Amino acid sequence: MTLSHVRDVHVARLGFGRVLLGEERPLPAEGVAIPIEGALVTVDPARPASIPSCLVTDPDAAEASVRLLYGEDAASAVLRVWPDAGPARTRCSVEPDDELRDLVRLGMVRWCRQFSPLPLDDGLSLLEESMLVGRLYAVLEDVDDWPGDLERACGRVIDRAEGDVAAHPAAERLLVDALDLLATRLPITDPISIGARERLSGREPGDPGTSDGRRDAWVADLQPRLALVAGDSTTAGAATVDWYDVRRGLTSMTEGNARWTLELDEDAAVLSVAVEGPPAVRRYGRPAAERERPGADRLAFDAYVPNWRFAVLTGELRFGEADWSWAGSSRVGAAQAALLQQAVDAGGRPSVRVRTLELTPMQSPAWALAHRWTCRGLAAARVAGNEDDRSAAAETWHRAAQLWRLIRSDAHGDVCQQLAEDLLAGDLTYDLTAAEAWLVEGASG
Repeated sequence: MTLSHVRDVHVARLGFGRVLLGEERPLPAEGVAIPIEGALVTVDPARPASIPSCLVTDPDAAEASVRLLYGEDAASAVLRVWPDAGPARTRCSVEPDDELRDLVRLGMVRWCRQFSPLPLDDGLSLLEESMLVGRLYAVLEDVDDWPGDLERACGRVIDRAEGDVAAHPAAERLLVDALDLLATRLPITDPISIGARERLSGREPGDPGTSDGRRDAWVADLQPRLALVAGDSTTAGAATVDWYDVRRGLTSMTEGNARWTLELDEDAAVLSVAVEGPPAVRRYGRPAAERERPGADRLAFDAYVPNWRFAVLTGELRFGEADWSWAGSSRVGAAQAALLQQAVDAGGRPSVRVRTLELTPMQSPAWALAHRWTCRGLAAARVAGNEDDRSAAAETWHRAAQLWRLIRSDAHGDVCQQLAEDLLAGDLTYDLTAAEAWLVEGASG
């Protein structure tokens, strides 16, 4: 499903030097904000066929970009409502061009890189993001170094394939487009890149080894574990790594992926934590999925108890390849042990947060849970290839809707409910990123 001509798009002056082109709406899977000159475009990852909203803060700087992305009528409408003496709101037509479609595609790739729980090849995702940035550099802010980023992304993908680039329509089209774009800015002198481009450009679409791919086999893997692991108590239990606290690719993205145990003595306490490592990923040019050591040396964990706003203890986690998990423990003295003992005696239990070494504000656990289910539903819907897959994705969105309503975010719940209904009705489809296409091709091959 792609962008098409829209005749009736709202344009409104919000005051304080802001004009909104399009509409603000609930985005339970999180919108992808993309800065352009003089404005901020927000892409809805769940509905890529909808016109992305554009918040203009500098009409002079944004005029050329808005005209290129949204068309002449939209650019004129923004200028009409900007002056205080002009109308507060108007309407315009938007005729999407290749640039706006590329911008939406960029939003999809960035969403997948941050929130998709699928085991995607991040090398392909980064290459696609870098290629789209290169196409859009005229409107994006602060991307003057895009040729260098694109060259490095191309090199990583080709190096991983050890020069033997695989025959796959989406991946090889991406490589050809990236190398062609790069050639407009930098001379390609690397013999491996030159050879890869020659082989890819010379292939016919029907060459042996190409595959249309299928969007199945992954939805079942996205269904979270609902029940607590046997043995959960006030001194042992499970937690889930918040996707904002630890970036994608360092740990698994399943529910209950962190296990903890608490040992209490009269004057001391020890909390031990173990977190599942990242899943195996099938890299471009490789025949099977392989596990790779996470790209970080350490993670951290904190423990909290009810009615105490600060962490009772903090510790570090280190990765072990033997059991493919992060593990660590923290020993504290009498004062912290007393707080933990009081919580246990009151029938409570510690809550454990896993994070990077950089301490950032903590998300509401209930909000984070609803958001994770929403993202799992979207990831499943994106690769759904048959009725069973769509039903499973819709079921995940229904669960997300319930979770949003439990925290009184009814608008988010209504969006998830509608997404599920539209998916089942066949009114919602998605174009796969190159990394998603490579993944499902491997699952169906």
